[in-house]
Amino acid sequence: MAPPGARSATTPTLSQLKWVLLLTLLALLWRTITTRSPFFLIPPVPSLKPPHTCRVYHQPLLSCASFTALPSSPLLLLSCGELWVFDPTAPETPPRLVVFTSLDATRDFRLGDVVAVSAAGAGEYRVFAVNHAEGGGRVEVLDLDLDLSSAEARHVATIRHPAIHSPHGIAALNASAFFYTNDFAFAGSGSGSGRAGVVAEALTAAPGGSLGLAVLTPEGAEVTTVARLAAAKGVAVDTRGNKVYAVSAVKGVYAFSYDPANPALTMSKPEFLRTAVLGENLVFSEESGELFLSGGTSLRGLLGGEEEKVAVEQAGRESITARLVKDGKPRDFANAGLRREEWRWESVFADDGSFYGDVSTGAVLKAGGAFVATASRQRGVLVCRDVPIRHDDEKLQEEQTLGRDEL
Repeated sequence: MAPPGARSATTPTLSQLKWVLLLTLLALLWRTITTRSPFFLIPPVPSLKPPHTCRVYHQPLLSCASFTALPSSPLLLLSCGELWVFDPTAPETPPRLVVFTSLDATRDFRLGDVVAVSAAGAGEYRVFAVNHAEGGGRVEVLDLDLDLSSAEARHVATIRHPAIHSPHGIAALNASAFFYTNDFAFAGSGSGSGRAGVVAEALTAAPGGSLGLAVLTPEGAEVTTVARLAAAKGVAVDTRGNKVYAVSAVKGVYAFSYDPANPALTMSKPEFLRTAVLGENLVFSEESGELFLSGGTSLRGLLGGEEEKVAVEQAGRESITARLVKDGKPRDFANAGLRREEWRWESVFADDGSFYGDVSTGAVLKAGGAFVATASRQRGVLVCRDVPIRHDDEKLQEEQTLGRDEL
């Protein structure tokens, strides 16, 4: 018998359940909105105004998706369908084509992101390259050997695994392990339903992408998924600070800490760095200790009117490269549309598409060095002898971001 004054148990009514469901959906919707990139609040990107020291070199090179610095060397390895060795300190010098000593390595070989680490000998590097092959996404393992006159790569292994189904970004932990990202859960399917699934993932910011770690073994690789992300794109590793950065194109950058003794099982809850940029690729400079994010700044080129679409096709899409600022919260174009407490970025390059545009990978690889960028939909390699930080446009940036720093 219930004590006097006790409340009797009641079954929730259908109306009450509907209210609970509605409030839950509203809470989830609010959380999604407040963590997404505010691309509709970003003002148009200004054009690259002279004077500047930027120039596009070697325009026969088409669709250079990314590049990686060769450790202990001024050289870069460009991924432009094929691999090219490029010297940004002497950009006029023609890049060298990497020749594969294994003919099998060139079959069904469609290079995407690429990363290199030092190998045993001088001038030798272990290279991991994303291969968007017709037979399915995979990662190629190569050994690159440079001498004074040539560049040769020996194909070591092809890593195929169900967990590596739509690879986009890749970053080396060491010569026998790498982090990778899958962008969408439905990206591996070329069917109409697969494409519809990708669109649904992007619109809803559903975590269909992933961040994973692969460790090479004699049989292939041991692969572990360490995080689920929405529209996962670039990834970068700070091996000195034991951090992994992964970008969600529709949200921002996630920073994970790990124990180098067991990275896959010690990944921390990530720090979230919201971005105004619809991120494509990340570059971490070991020399300067800086993280660079490149990507588009709006959907105007895709959702605008016909005149705007034609202009985008004739030139390039708006793009920006920004670096993560460790101290201070700058009022900068790269923070447009973000809340003040989220101001963590500083632009180093911005283009409305009229000069180069559509930068997919960009970085200043050493303090006082040149700014280098590549674009997956453009020709050539962009090199700026001086970092084009837009100090002359600070007043314009303040006017553009004023009133847009909070949602």
